[in-house]
Amino acid sequence: MINTAIVLKFIILRFIYYFHNIRVFDWRAYIGIALLGFVRSVEATSLNILIYRALRFTATIIFYLAFTFSINNCFDTKCDIHKEAKIKKNPVAAGHITFREGLVLSLCMAFTGLVLSYLWFNKNCFLIYLMMLLLGGAYSVPPLRLKSVPLMDLLSHSLFFGALLYLYGFLSNGGINLQEASLVASVSLYSIILELRNHLDDYEADLNSETKTTVCYIGYGGSRR
Repeated sequence: MINTAIVLKFIILRFIYYFHNIRVFDWRAYIGIALLGFVRSVEATSLNILIYRALRFTATIIFYLAFTFSINNCFDTKCDIHKEAKIKKNPVAAGHITFREGLVLSLCMAFTGLVLSYLWFNKNCFLIYLMMLLLGGAYSVPPLRLKSVPLMDLLSHSLFFGALLYLYGFLSNGGINLQEASLVASVSLYSIILELRNHLDDYEADLNSETKTTVCYIGYGGSRR
């Protein structure tokens, strides 16, 4: 006979580990970039419509960020096992969930977000969302694994966690104009700074796992400068 308490405990623990795998507490800067684009394109409209648009937009961003962080955890196990702080953020590396579970979770998040983007927004938004998913996946997943290609790690990050994220927010609530070009460039630079900071923190772990980030390529001191 199945013990209900044991089954319930298993389900709750799985939910907790899945939640940890998408690393919600690391989303802050990227939520901000997306919302900046959304707010910049707000026009005079009723409060109800604005809230409706904002909720739909936020839902797709949540699924996108859940995918990118989850898929990164799946393929960063060799790096994360070398640093205690990283293991705490990676249930796959810690052995709490399997690689297959993490991969299925990631793909479900990506598929759901893509479908919602297609149903709720225009074609341009859908294409940008698709590009973000592809770049976010290519950053972590072999054989491309752009995270391990010096300079390409920074460039790809500046797009899928920078310029494209901002443009998705902007287009989901209106059109684009040339005045946004300078802000897009600034957002991209900010994304590169975030990436350099992350890789400086992970310098030793990346060296030990032979992950050839830009920081590992040019050295710790040069990266800080």
